[in-house]
Amino acid sequence: MSFGRKQQQDPALQEAGGAVATRAERVANALLILVLVLPIVTAASIFVSVNFHLWRATPSFDPLLTKIESAQRASGVVSGDDAEALKRLFQRLEGMTAQSAEARNTDMVHVVFHAVSAAETTAVTSEAQAKLPGKSDPQAIALDLSNIGASAVVLIADRPALLQISGALPSQRAKIGVEGPFAFDLAGARDGLLAGFRVGAFGAGDVASPGDYSRFQTDRPRQRLVCAALDRWQRYFGISRENLRVWSTTNARRIEIGQRSVKADTRIDPDGYGATSVCPR
Repeated sequence: MSFGRKQQQDPALQEAGGAVATRAERVANALLILVLVLPIVTAASIFVSVNFHLWRATPSFDPLLTKIESAQRASGVVSGDDAEALKRLFQRLEGMTAQSAEARNTDMVHVVFHAVSAAETTAVTSEAQAKLPGKSDPQAIALDLSNIGASAVVLIADRPALLQISGALPSQRAKIGVEGPFAFDLAGARDGLLAGFRVGAFGAGDVASPGDYSRFQTDRPRQRLVCAALDRWQRYFGISRENLRVWSTTNARRIEIGQRSVKADTRIDPDGYGATSVCPR
């Protein structure tokens, strides 16, 4: 034994000790990582699992149905209207509609604001109830296109309407446009006869109505709404303002459209004006 001198360690033992320390350090690091990562992985797994089950339980997003339901909620009044039925009606009417380019084969457009009085609504409802109690049918309007020629008609109604079409030639397309707050349907119309439609019940915004037209001269917001509707249909059919005519009818059950005139029941040219006089620029 020598005092004052550091004893030399065996190199083999020194190397073995370092290896053990290294392994211990690795194990410690692995445990630390496991402690930190495991809660994150567990939380992510739970999040994915819960949302997957929620996604499977939630119906797929339907933009059309959402628009229809939003339009129903916009009034703030809960109704019994069937959104799914309105969606099916929209899709059927859309499938009957001509291409927009076909609407431009038009010389003149007759915009008919068709109002229905409360008394007429009661009479129509009573007729429907007599035929089938508990059922309220839309107002039936006979639309005769026998003499429409190269013109077209846009019907703007303030009630749900069933347009009963007659007189259209097999070659005629894009002859009928429809606008208004309520849904409509067609009877006797071939595919392609419908030029287009804007309906509040289907989700369209800022639609005009006969009530807007009857009061638009003294109500500036209604005037803007009516004139915007006329401008929209003028552009859609690609005609000049001079070739857009505006008509107003009340309680008519039969409307005949000519190339330059309109007949409502027995009344010829009911309250007809040019668009330039209705909405002067």
